[in-house]
Amino acid sequence: MERKRHITIKGHRNGIAIHFNPRSGIDEVLGELEATLQEMEPPSGKIALKLHAGTRYVDEELSRQIREVVARHGVFYIEELSSEVMLTEEAKATYGKKTFHYHSGTIRSGQVLDFDGSVLIIGDINPGPRFGRREVSIV
Repeated sequence: MERKRHITIKGHRNGIAIHFNPRSGIDEVLGELEATLQEMEPPSGKIALKLHAGTRYVDEELSRQIREVVARHGVFYIEELSSEVMLTEEAKATYGKKTFHYHSGTIRSGQVLDFDGSVLIIGDINPGPRFGRREVSIV
């Protein structure tokens, strides 16, 4: 019987990248991380870990728990601890007041649209439209 993988390990030239399975419980992830670091512990040297939580939000408590597990194995250190998720407040602080616009309809050749920020266009775009003060290629 194959055991479920709660973490995935990938080596790279500067250390080890460890990806958490977003479908696993955090206790399972931390348990497998602990066991894996115990098995991998080399006799000497420091090894950098890049820990990727994926779609799991890493709050202060989870960060503390992860750092405790790694600290128990002195040859490893956390170079990076990342997550694809952030709170709304964090996103607002990071991205400020960037605006988003919506345009529905056809944009004709030579037509100029002037927006501050991003724009979502639903409709046809003929060759050669201009957005703001610079040419934009549409892919």
